[in-house]
Amino acid sequence: MNRLPALNPAQLVRALKTVGFKKVRQNGSHLVLVSQDQRRLVVVPMHKRDIKRGLLFGILKSAGLSQREFLELL
Repeated sequence: MNRLPALNPAQLVRALKTVGFKKVRQNGSHLVLVSQDQRRLVVVPMHKRDIKRGLLFGILKSAGLSQREFLELL
């Protein structure tokens, strides 16, 4: 399996939006996205630095995406 690339928050949000997540609100520097069926909630920190791998894995798990599915979105 391929390694996940380093992503900035804007790239991650763009990929999640292609799957159907929509922005619900933003509290400070944290953007809250919800899936189309409104069953999954994802919080993305909108900081200036890249998202670390551990946090990226957690966000993907919350979104219900596998690494392979996510890499196809990029």
